[in-house]
Amino acid sequence: MNRPLVSLICLLMITDLFVPAYAQKKEKVQSLFDGRRVLIQLKTKDLSETAKIIREIETNEGHVVHVFPPDILHGYVTAKTETTLTKSGKIKMITDKEVKITPAKHSTNENLAFETWNGQFVKLFATRGENDKGDKDHGTTKAPDLENLNNTFVLRGQKNFYLTSEYMIGTTAVGVMFVESDGSVDKKTESWTLEDKIDVMRQIYKGLDWWAENGGYTASLTFIYDIIHIDTKYEPINRTKNESVLWVNDCMNALGYTDGEDYTLNRQYANDLREKYSADWSFIMYVVPSNNDDDGYFAEQSGIAWAYLGGPYMVFSNKCNGWGYNQVWKVVAHETAHIFNALDEYKGASSCNDKSGRLNIVNGNHEDGGITRDPCIMKATDLHVCDFTRGQIGWKDDDGDGFFDADYLNISKRFNADQIKKETISGVSGSRASAVTRFNEEKNILLYEDFSTRNGWYEDQYNFLKDGSYHMYDPQYGTTAWLERPFSDFSASVKTRWRDGSSVSGYGLMFRIFGPNDSYIFFINGDGQYCVGMYYLGNWNYLKEWDRSDAINLNGENTLRADCIGNRMRLFINGKPVADISDTTFTKGAVGFVVMPEVHVDFDDLLITNPE
Repeated sequence: MNRPLVSLICLLMITDLFVPAYAQKKEKVQSLFDGRRVLIQLKTKDLSETAKIIREIETNEGHVVHVFPPDILHGYVTAKTETTLTKSGKIKMITDKEVKITPAKHSTNENLAFETWNGQFVKLFATRGENDKGDKDHGTTKAPDLENLNNTFVLRGQKNFYLTSEYMIGTTAVGVMFVESDGSVDKKTESWTLEDKIDVMRQIYKGLDWWAENGGYTASLTFIYDIIHIDTKYEPINRTKNESVLWVNDCMNALGYTDGEDYTLNRQYANDLREKYSADWSFIMYVVPSNNDDDGYFAEQSGIAWAYLGGPYMVFSNKCNGWGYNQVWKVVAHETAHIFNALDEYKGASSCNDKSGRLNIVNGNHEDGGITRDPCIMKATDLHVCDFTRGQIGWKDDDGDGFFDADYLNISKRFNADQIKKETISGVSGSRASAVTRFNEEKNILLYEDFSTRNGWYEDQYNFLKDGSYHMYDPQYGTTAWLERPFSDFSASVKTRWRDGSSVSGYGLMFRIFGPNDSYIFFINGDGQYCVGMYYLGNWNYLKEWDRSDAINLNGENTLRADCIGNRMRLFINGKPVADISDTTFTKGAVGFVVMPEVHVDFDDLLITNPE
């Protein structure tokens, strides 16, 4: 786990900081998938042929993440994938660039497919790490049909009518319902424009893409969009959450589903979508316009978004109250986790004792009484997935074989076994392979991190992975990062690279971290200086004052090492000893990194071993 740095940094400056000329840019997080990201347009309009081509892509090193039926795919291709596709003669277009289109020449859904792709080239669409408002006006309810299911026996390899989104692995058909009032009962106050639908589709795409990137090859998520534009007699945003069944049922009735309650009708529709696209799972998104609404809440401030736990549907508006138009994707990601059985972790929703999911996982990261205090999307503000949420959605691999324990339907048999093996070895799938564990034990390795994948490291606009290293930069307060794994006696080393900014701002290794205000810190800077100190109960104390060392590569690459045995700490820069300190304040704790304001540094090859 990682936490932002409180403003101790100013105490540590050895000279006034200058403001660098460059502006902070949000870097794109490195994808877990191999190859380049592309849009593929097929020549066929036949769904069965499209399914065959997707399978061909998946068996030739590629991965399809988004499908806009019948002929537009977004995903990843390697050179092998592209060669196979080109030789097949089934491809109309393949590109990693923005697609220039004439809207009048395409249907609404084709425009949505192309413009959603183009969204990644729009500056405001990229994940920018904005400060979340922390609004928690979400909701989740368990559908009565699931409550009455009583663990119905399901034969291995068979789909169950009631379990339309049991665990988040494989292919999911997503029914996207753009709902608009026809004014026949309620006064019409809201209308969709094509531009509004494009904006919302980009947010949906981004929210589901976030899950695909987190799941990697082991989850191999693919989302197939069935987009419908539908009218209702009611004005959804002017109705309360409890009244939403009026217009939800109205929409279902218009599609020919008339017998039952809202969850029953949507379950029937979800199953039909699942069958139509030969998908593993399916759920429905009801999206309503709220441009003219004052606050983006549904009537009487009864909520901004909600979903049935375990499906079959969710509801949200295109404004989502304080989250705003460009933050809707986070709401989508949160509600999608509910669809796949994840519980809320914030106070006032669910509890730490509740259990959910195919594996019946306890809600152990809940803010009120949970076992852990990790950041998580189910706390509504953190763009991470805690271990308990991973378990609830089915992402748990206790035996380290590269296949999630929840997958009783054997969905993962279709996936790329070689790619899954790579993820298992790197730890992406949740548990390292037993062979890797044995190797590490033999070599006395307690932890090795090459930052090729996230592996739980915090990411926002200040801390992020890029090109196989962990970048840190905060112009105002500085920033820290660590994993919540304590070590007592150890040797920790990390490679640092000064990237840009101030030469006098310190950066380096934190160790025996007891909390955000308690740890030892080993600093260097680009001007050839270093120091060692202790941050204890909010107060900074030098254990070794700032001094110069010819071991430091000025504004370059340096390897820092800390050997900690009992109360003795030996510090090294590029293999040269620079300090030997005794202190009994902290005897164990986590290992991480720290960066002062106005300097951009990246970290790589963190290695923690038993001390020699």
